[in-house]
Amino acid sequence: MKINFRLTKVLLMSIVVGLLSSTVFTGCGKRIPVQKKPVISKIGNDNFSKTLKKEPQTSLVIGIVDPKTKVEGGKDSQELARALSTSISEIISAKGFKLKGPYQSFDDITYRDKKMIYLAVRPTLTLKIKDKQQVVRHSLYNQVKGVLTVSGDLVISFEEPMTGQIFIKRRINLSDLDISVPYVREYQTRLSSGGLTGAVMDSATAPDTLVNTYDYAMSQVNNEIYKKVITKIAKYIDREEIISFKSDILKLKGLKRF
Repeated sequence: MKINFRLTKVLLMSIVVGLLSSTVFTGCGKRIPVQKKPVISKIGNDNFSKTLKKEPQTSLVIGIVDPKTKVEGGKDSQELARALSTSISEIISAKGFKLKGPYQSFDDITYRDKKMIYLAVRPTLTLKIKDKQQVVRHSLYNQVKGVLTVSGDLVISFEEPMTGQIFIKRRINLSDLDISVPYVREYQTRLSSGGLTGAVMDSATAPDTLVNTYDYAMSQVNNEIYKKVITKIAKYIDREEIISFKSDILKLKGLKRF
């Protein structure tokens, strides 16, 4: 009887120890913190206007319409649109033209303003961001290695606002900008591999922190688009070409009746 009692006691202790071990190593797994790389805080260049050559002032007024944007495969790019709008205004001002606006849309230009405005500038941004990914799976987390590439276009139209007649239209193919930005995004998939052996392996192989540079990469994409696009726009907007339409525009405004 004594032998059986001792054997039962040993078995019970073994079960308790096993249960405690299971609780320690599977119930209290390793939670890995994620470190995100800060995004680029501002898109654009505060000193851009200082790099522009100032040309003689004219009496002609150019209306500025905020860019119409359509984004596929990425986050909202309103900050990019605002930066482009600001720099386009600075370019036109440096060419010697007076500015009116910005207007949120072409329809927001009042009849009175339409009579006064020589031409209205209306940009349209169609942005497509492709995300090519490769996933590497680890015991507690997955690692996504991706590359963001850009396609789409930016179209800038100079239109007579009363008639909608387009006098100048320029298109920038965003694929030609050759923008390619890599990123890494790591995320935890489970707290423990299970069991004593799994817990030991987790402790030995899991990193101290996980990395996420996706948002930073996206902000870098927008910044690269801005820098490369605005350089092309500065070359495309020609003062003498804009002035050359003066007689035709005055005729249009005289013929237009409401």
